[in-house]
Amino acid sequence: MGIQITDSGIIHSAGTTTFQEIENANNLIALTVNFKKPDYDKALFLKAGPSSIIIPAGTQILVGSTAVEVAANTTLDLNTNLDAGAKTAGTDYYVYAKEDSTFYLSADKTITADRLIGGFHYGLIPEAEAPTGNKTEADMVKIRGINAYSMWDLKFRPNCNPEGMAYINGKWYDIYLLNSEHITNGTSKAGAFIAAGAASYGRLIPKIPLMYGGDGTLTYGKLTWFQLCEIAASHGKKMIGYDEFPTIAYGVTEGKSSSTDGYETVAGKVEHYPHLTSKFGIEQAAGVQYVWGKDLMNGYGTTTFAWVDNTDTRGQIYATSSSPTAVLLGGDRDHGAEAGSRCSHWSNFVWNSDWSIGSRFACDHLKLV
Repeated sequence: MGIQITDSGIIHSAGTTTFQEIENANNLIALTVNFKKPDYDKALFLKAGPSSIIIPAGTQILVGSTAVEVAANTTLDLNTNLDAGAKTAGTDYYVYAKEDSTFYLSADKTITADRLIGGFHYGLIPEAEAPTGNKTEADMVKIRGINAYSMWDLKFRPNCNPEGMAYINGKWYDIYLLNSEHITNGTSKAGAFIAAGAASYGRLIPKIPLMYGGDGTLTYGKLTWFQLCEIAASHGKKMIGYDEFPTIAYGVTEGKSSSTDGYETVAGKVEHYPHLTSKFGIEQAAGVQYVWGKDLMNGYGTTTFAWVDNTDTRGQIYATSSSPTAVLLGGDRDHGAEAGSRCSHWSNFVWNSDWSIGSRFACDHLKLV
């Protein structure tokens, strides 16, 4: 699945393309015209160090009425090229081009005087952190400070808001667990509080998306698989499959959890635990909060089918009395040896809600050429 767009606005689909994908892509056409880069198969920027990136020679950008061409590799550093303030862990930064052929970094995505050409996430992983779990030194080079997997540009990005996301094996994934204030924060935000099905252990019940009748204040009162599907859709994202999860969570210290092993600083907060961070910089990847996955299966205990009203009065389900169930991934804060990158739990009905269950989302890749 996925789409490609040329500067002329022609859409090419490699599979089934949703209306939302087409609409999002068409909205980007005007932004991407007159933006050319050396390699369209990857993000424009290269990571040069924990706080610096390189804009490669050969990049061509139209800024206002001025054609800007990068003659030699240009390095930008958060310590010296940030327009305001000091670099802050857990922040999305944006790269701007100016008509005078210079570039700068900013935490402000709304600047109109110059041209926004892409961005990246400066994560919670300290710039000198040592490897833990199944992460190597080479892995750490990519995720300390600036997350090398988070870099995006106008023609290489997710088909949704790119903030707090990492590109892994052809898709984009939220770096952080879903938070309760997703309407204002987005779904992937450092320092927020984990969305869950009950307000226990610091977790909070999430707000109802505006497109599903929310007003910015109302919560669901619970968090089931149904409601997570709505939250994901409202942000142009999707739930994660069991076939994907072991890859994005790989690198954690297996068989560990945040409470059992004493990693927590603030219970329920989206924060950094070195041992529970994946090689791609996915935070709290396992052993903190079960995440609902997209996989469903028939339940257990009976073969008798009947109509059951367990969808909050939005139709009924014709199935066995304990179906369907949806996979839970990763393990929660108390699971210790059971938690890990391949941990899965298959007995929870899609209408269940619990403090230990939240989610993390994914998004299809959008490649414009």
